[in-house]
Amino acid sequence: MMGYSCLVKMSKCLISLSLLIILSSCTSISAGRLDNLDYSINEIRQGCRRSLPVPFEYVSQDGRVLRSVPFIREGTTLVEAKDAIARAQLEVIIRGHSRPYNIEVNVPVSQAKNEVSLSKGYTKIASDDEVAKIFLARLNAYLTNRQAPPNIIDDYRPF
Repeated sequence: MMGYSCLVKMSKCLISLSLLIILSSCTSISAGRLDNLDYSINEIRQGCRRSLPVPFEYVSQDGRVLRSVPFIREGTTLVEAKDAIARAQLEVIIRGHSRPYNIEVNVPVSQAKNEVSLSKGYTKIASDDEVAKIFLARLNAYLTNRQAPPNIIDDYRPF
């Protein structure tokens, strides 16, 4: 009897492990990366804007690089950093020529070179992986729960 219960537990463990591998291969979230997104670039950009409480100050010409305004963390919320000595900035890079796209997120934390005069610039001191993970989880939830677009050909631009 002891061997049978051990065999049942082991088979349940193998089944759950195989399901976990199958589910994680569809869309995987790591510290700063979200892979295999089968959505249009416009939907991904809209999701990025809705997933971050501070606005983006820079969007590249092709729309694949987005950079937020500098922000600070006040408890669990992000607030624009007007004259903060230490601040962070979220950068989103959309990679891939066509679907599925991959997203990389970097959140460098910078500190003022001169605490008296903030105009002298900032130097990178760390990276905030926690903010990146939260942003990616919110983006993934937005894209998963969004309504399907009414047009079928969403990325097609003939001219």
